[in-house]
Amino acid sequence: MANRRAWGSRLVLASWLLAAGVWLAGEARAQVVDEARQAGRSAQSFPAADEDYFRGMDGGIQLTPDEVKGRNMWIVWTGGNDRLWDDLTNITFGNFDLLKILSSYPGLK
Repeated sequence: MANRRAWGSRLVLASWLLAAGVWLAGEARAQVVDEARQAGRSAQSFPAADEDYFRGMDGGIQLTPDEVKGRNMWIVWTGGNDRLWDDLTNITFGNFDLLKILSSYPGLK
């Protein structure tokens, strides 16, 4: 019986310490300020690049300014690494195709 109480007490103490640690970690994260905020910059002061850097990749087709911004952002953020997305699609047998999920193409269902 005493053994069960000891384990129960240890479990309560461990749970309390874990909760306190999570709370303290959240407090520390809330105080971190990145370089842009330290310099007083907002998200609006970083507009998306609208220069058609990658025009040659599309065979020279004409894109709207929003399409150019979207393509530039996709290539910069993914590093042009399409293999990751292909692998995710193949591993899930086509059930997870992020390009189809996020596409705004009207003919795609």
